[in-house]
Parts: sequence; structure tokens; C-alpha cells
Amino acid sequence: MRFRAAIKFRRSGSRPAGARKRHPFLALAFGIMVLALPFAASAEECPAGNLVPAARITGIDLRGQVRAVADSWVADEGAPWDSPLAVVLAGAGASVSVDLGAVTPLSSLMIQADGDDYYLVDGSRDNATFFPICRVRPFGGGGLRTRRVDLGGINTRYLRVTGSGGNGRYSIAELEAVCRASAGPAHFGVVLEPPREGWLSSRLVLAVKLATALLAAALFLYGWLLRRRGRPGAHNSFRDRVLMVLGIAGVLCWWNLGAFHFYNYRHPGELFHYFLGAKYFEELGYDGLYRCTAAADAEAGLESRVRDWSYRDLGTKKDLVSGAAMLEQAGECTQRFSPGRWREFKLDVAWFRSWVPPLNWMAIMQDHGYNASPAWWLAGSLLTCRLQASDLSVLALALIDPLLLIGMLALLVRVFGWRAAAVAAIWWGTNLPADFSWTGGGFLRQDWLLLTVAGVCLVRKERWAAGGAVIAFAALLRIYPLFLAAGLGCKALACLVQRRSLALERGHRRFACGFLASSVLIVLLSAAVSPHGVDSWTGFLKNGRTLLSANATNYVGLPTLLSYDPAALLRKVDAASFWERVSLWREQKERVLASRLWARLALTLLLVGLLLARVRAVEDWEALVLGVGLIPFAVSSSSYYASIYLLYGLLWERYKERVALPLVALAGLTQLGLLVWGQASRQEELFAWVSLWVVSTVLWMTALRRS
Repeated sequence: MRFRAAIKFRRSGSRPAGARKRHPFLALAFGIMVLALPFAASAEECPAGNLVPAARITGIDLRGQVRAVADSWVADEGAPWDSPLAVVLAGAGASVSVDLGAVTPLSSLMIQADGDDYYLVDGSRDNATFFPICRVRPFGGGGLRTRRVDLGGINTRYLRVTGSGGNGRYSIAELEAVCRASAGPAHFGVVLEPPREGWLSSRLVLAVKLATALLAAALFLYGWLLRRRGRPGAHNSFRDRVLMVLGIAGVLCWWNLGAFHFYNYRHPGELFHYFLGAKYFEELGYDGLYRCTAAADAEAGLESRVRDWSYRDLGTKKDLVSGAAMLEQAGECTQRFSPGRWREFKLDVAWFRSWVPPLNWMAIMQDHGYNASPAWWLAGSLLTCRLQASDLSVLALALIDPLLLIGMLALLVRVFGWRAAAVAAIWWGTNLPADFSWTGGGFLRQDWLLLTVAGVCLVRKERWAAGGAVIAFAALLRIYPLFLAAGLGCKALACLVQRRSLALERGHRRFACGFLASSVLIVLLSAAVSPHGVDSWTGFLKNGRTLLSANATNYVGLPTLLSYDPAALLRKVDAASFWERVSLWREQKERVLASRLWARLALTLLLVGLLLARVRAVEDWEALVLGVGLIPFAVSSSSYYASIYLLYGLLWERYKERVALPLVALAGLTQLGLLVWGQASRQEELFAWVSLWVVSTVLWMTALRRS
């Protein structure tokens, strides 16, 4: 009844009976609220989000910019402890201090710092007397690691962070002090905690890949044992069904069972480089992408942030330069572009910048740029010239590669049969070096692989001229298919010696004509269409040499193996900054490789000798496949080009389990290596072992003879 009377009072303005008796209570409550307002304002005022970026930050005995702890740039988990994103606490009394401006109740604290150490966080209300707030424990091993601490509303104005214990190397990449938890992260959308992967986690995908490779190895081992016992046809139908299931599983594994990158199908870095590199090749060439992106960011109001960033020098592929140095050359960009093209470029850059989190944006600026050949540019520019970067256009470009890969698998099944295709698919889908994370979801990154497979299929069908033309096109897209032609060249040479004649056989002659004609036609066409003319090819060759000289921890090949020195790992090199460590590390690797030149020459001569002895007794398409073995001995290439080793699976028809078993065992070994050396700081060790396994497998494949 009283509730209804109150509603009636609000609506009609009349006072219900008994309301006058409540006036003294209401007046007293109102008076208490008025008297409490000043105290509530001082003790309960609680801004939302991270309070550190707006605070005054100082430091003692630091190396690096102290504002790095408040720039909202969170490093990758496990990144080097002295990453450019971190400030190093260099002295015994080093500390970082934060003045929040007023006494504030803090509900939580986040710190990203070296994971091996303790960090002491003290608070103060007057900057004279400090009291302990929390002791942040080591977490996750070496490298930068993120830890969160619930503070429960501790009132403080000043924060002071110092290092303690551990290995004595202290660094802080980011600080976050929160009074009132907000609905989302308060650092430009960078998610600190790993994204929820649902039931299909990266661990589960790794388990499925490893299980697929190991089950395939067990299947082929069983088949080999049956063949040794004179029962090659035993349980044939059962083994065929298992092989088919494992082949389908291998195909699905390359796409991570549909989880792709576990957050998105599209690959931001790949799409950024190849979309802008193709569309604006006339203005950017091979060295202008990052410089003009920095200029576009600065004109978008991010100049202060650009000046604090570091960018890869695309002229050397090795060095990093400051954003300030990039902006000094920004005038070159506006001179290269017409006003309309510059506006369009800035719009495209703005779209990618809005799509990519800031930390990833900085990582993209430290990659190795746009490196496609003028032959690739013919198709790339045709597809991008009239496109504006958007969700729809970028997704459409990213969906081209799946169609190419489906075509590749269909060719394998059609020409070599489903069993050989299944063996190839198991390697392709379950190996670590060339998994989806590197180039999956990119733009025209699998065209060279489709053309390589198509060239082998054409030669198998005795269409030598067409096969030579297609492999030449593939080699002009990516250099590695050229080694297939070298394999066939070894057979042609062996035939000339055997027949003691200078006349090439008909098939070899037609292959060479197709290869040369295609090469000349594509080079002339691309030079004629390219805005840089013939200089586009000279620029590409110079850029390629520079790229190959820039050692990376994910390179695979004999040079990577021979330059490996456990005492000179990147994580063990001592220098003042991370990039100085990288420079010293590269110099050490070059010295170690030079000292082992004799081993490289001996192993390479061994491979060439085995290849020349082998190719005399094989068909032309098999000689092409065996030429793949020259790749890891000649160069160390980025790991994702290891997908070309799927061609070894095509030898199934000739060698059965003796080819299939080592190939799928190699895939399984690479996944097991990920379990042992999966930390980001141990990638160098992982790929050194992968290089050893690849080199050993190639030697086995080349020495194998038909029984």
C-alpha cells in the first residue's frame, strides 16, 4: 500500500498520509550525504582504464626511454628481455617511478617484465614514506612475460618498481595500474591474455599433426616389414583405407583443422606487404614501403608515436632505423606520388593500421618488406590496381590461394594417383617449417607451388616444352623451382657423357626450349609493362641478394646447419641492445660458416655425385623431383619454402615405403622438435635441428635406388 501511495504521489503531486513524519529522516540522510561528498570525492574517485599513460614517469639508472612502460605497446610473450619495447634497469638502485597525480585506490596491477626475476612494487602517498604493495613473482621462464596482480583497492599516489633476485637482468616493457576495471583492455586494443581458442586449441592441432605423421610412419613401417617378408599385398585394402584417411587428415592439418591462425583466416603482414607492394610498386619499389608508411602515419596524427618506433631499413634488410630518421626522408614519398595516388595510399595504409593491433603494426614495420619478382607483379598489380583496401577486397584476395592449392591437389591425384598424393599431402600438412602460420591467408603466396607441381605433371605426361615453360614461370616467381631444372640438367649431362654426344635428347631439347622461351617472354613482358622497365629486374636481383644475406632464425638448409654454434646463440650474445646483439650474432654466424667451408663443399659434392649417379637410370620427371635436393645444399631459405619437399611423395610409385617412411618421419620429427624447442627464444636451435633432419633426408632420397 505504501509503495502504491508513493507512485501516486509522484504522478499526482499529492502527499500520502504519513509522509510528513518522514521529513526529519530524509533531511538527516540528505545532510549526511552532503557532508560526506568531499570525502567520497577524495577516497572513491576512480577513473576508468589504465592510469599510467597519463601519469608522470621518472626513473633512475635506466637504459632506454622510460615512457616505454606507458606507451601501450605490449611485446610478444617471450620476446627478448632487452627488446626495443622495454626499458632496462641497468644499475643496482635502478627503479621506475609513477606519479598518478592524486591518491587513488588501485584494484589491479599489470607488469610485463623479464620473466626470470622478482619485481618489488612499493607505494607512497607523499613520495617520502613508501610501503610494500606486492612482490611480482617470476613467471614463464626467460624473456618478457606478463603478470597481473589483484591489489584490492590499495590507496596510493606514487608507485616505485625495482628488480630483485633472479639473474640480475631486469627490464620492464609495460605497466598498467587500474582503479576501476574497464570492459576491455586499456591499451589500444592489444589483448594481453591469449585469445580463447575454444575446443580447437593450438595444442590440439599440434597433437593431431603429430599423430597423423606418426601414424603414417607406423603404417609405412608396417608395409615395409610386410614387403621384406615377401607379403607386399597383405592387408592391402585396410592399409589403403588408412592411407586415404591420413591423406585427408594431412590436407586438413595444413589449414590447422579450420582454426587457421586461431584468431583470423587472413594474414595481416602478408596482405599488407603484397597488397601495397603490388598496387604501389611504381612509387615504392623495393625500399620505400616502410618509409612511406611512416610518412602516412605521421600525416594521420601519429608523428610522435612514429618517432619512437624503429623500422627495418629495406636497403640492407638487416639494420633498424629510428622513426625520426624515416620521417627525415618523408619528402621523397610525396614527390614519388601524385596527389591523388598519395591520398589513396594513405587511405589504404589507414585501413590496414585500423585492422592491425599496434604491437603487430610495429612488428610489420620490422619485417623484410615486399620482395616479389616483377613476374609476380604482373598478376599482383592486375588484381590490386583498382581495389581499395577493405574487409571484402582483402578477404577476396586471401581466398585465391585455397583455390590454387585445391588445383594442386587435384593435379597430383589425376597424374600420380591418390596414394602418391596422400603421401605428399601428409608431409605438406603436418610438417612444421612450412605450416599455415607463415604464409597461410596471404595473397598469391602459393602460385609458385602450383606451377611447380604442374610442371612436373606435364613432364610426366611427356609434354616437355609445356613443362619447361611452366617451371620457368614458377622459378621467376620464386627462385627455388630453378633447382628442379638443374636436376633434369644433371640427367641431360649424364646422358651426353654416356652417349658421348653433344646432341641433347628430344625431350631434354624441348624442355630447354620451353624453359628459355618462357623465361625470355615473361622477363620482356614484365619489363615492358613495369613502370621501372628493365630496372625492375635489376632491383629485384639486388633485393634478393640482400634478403638472402640477412640471416634469420627460421632459415633451413645446410648453411644454417653449418653456421650453428651452441656457444654463439642469439640469446647468449651479450651486447648493449637487442639490435646490437642481432648484428653481432650475424657476424658470428658468417665467421663460423666460413670456417666450415670445407664441410659445405664436401657435402655438396657428395650430393651432386649421388645425383649424377642416380639420374641416369630414372625418368625425366623423377630427375626434376630429385633436383629439389639441391635447394637446402645451395642456400638457406625461409622455412615455409620447405613445402616443395612434397614432391618427394610423388616417388611413391617407384619406391613405396622407402620414400614415404622417411618423408613422413621427417614431418613428425619437426613437430617433436616444436615440443622441445618451442619457445620463441629457442627458434634458432629448433631450425638448426630441422636443417640437420632435412639435409639427412635429402641425402637418403638422392642415394635411394630402385630395388
